[in-house]
Amino acid sequence: MAGTHAGYVLVVDDNPDVRSAFEHMLGRRGYAARTVATAAEAIELFEDGERPSAVLADVLLPGIIGSSLADYLHSKAELADIPIAFVTAAPHLAPPGSVAFEKPVAMCDIVSFLEEHATR
Repeated sequence: MAGTHAGYVLVVDDNPDVRSAFEHMLGRRGYAARTVATAAEAIELFEDGERPSAVLADVLLPGIIGSSLADYLHSKAELADIPIAFVTAAPHLAPPGSVAFEKPVAMCDIVSFLEEHATR
């Protein structure tokens, strides 16, 4: 997917079951999904030219935490408009003013976020 400019949702979560569930549920609702286990992997994709329609990220990730991933996106002019939502067991740790959903999350809430903020 190198150089992709829209059309998929990037899911960043260290739990393989969560990644798999999101990939399946998003696919059933017409969204392509790509999953990675760490914020470092997500940043590597961005550095390679990836540009997803939206990012769904856990806050508590190994290494670089989710809020630092948001800081990275916002610091890059070409990435700053990518919507990011946090899907986490610790929504109180999400950056102030960000969209945060508490796990377990209702998929309808995620779809509403994507319909409002992302392109297919």
